Amino acid sequence: NSNGCSRTTAIDSMVCVDVKPNASFIPTPDKLSNEQSIAYFENISTNAVSYNWSFGDGSANSSVTNPSHTYKITEDNNSFNVILVATSAGGCSDTSIVTIGVYQNVSYFVPNTFTPDGDLFNNEFKPIFNSEVSEDNYSLLIFNRWGEVIFESKNKNFGWDGTFGPDKIKCQSNVYTWKIEFSKNSNDERIRLVGHVNLLR
Repeated sequence: NSNGCSRTTAIDSMVCVDVKPNASFIPTPDKLSNEQSIAYFENISTNAVSYNWSFGDGSANSSVTNPSHTYKITEDNNSFNVILVATSAGGCSDTSIVTIGVYQNVSYFVPNTFTPDGDLFNNEFKPIFNSEVSEDNYSLLIFNRWGEVIFESKNKNFGWDGTFGPDKIKCQSNVYTWKIEFSKNSNDERIRLVGHVNLLR
């Protein structure tokens, strides 16, 4: 005070400092498919005592420390944003967001007969793929009964019209062997298919 007198008071734990949590996790696998639709989440957060998970697909949240989740994979799914909110004992929180990719399984249809007769239907032989097939590294070969290549295409949208050579010589009605090679978009896996097609005029 003005006379120079003083007094000191100490109170233990009057101010409590909470250590900020750090939210972090590792998903396995990092890409999903119809064959692998279950994701496992390893929680590596620190300084946290409770957790809230949002799996990015509209399902209910989870408070499990290390959850797993089964996703419904459709052709409309490209990815899922998984959100983890980690909360400390003092109520402080931190958020981590990880995107899990989705790749579709390869699906295709190869017709066994086509009729290149000039009408509006079924004039071309070509396989039909979903979007998982790469535009690159595609090959379609057509062989006659003696094993000679009579048609080749490097474009999956360009099929065989039942002709041979630059003069477009019409091939006879018969059974022809085809060989198709293509790659997946997701992992560059090379796939080879062999079969037969009936040409009917």
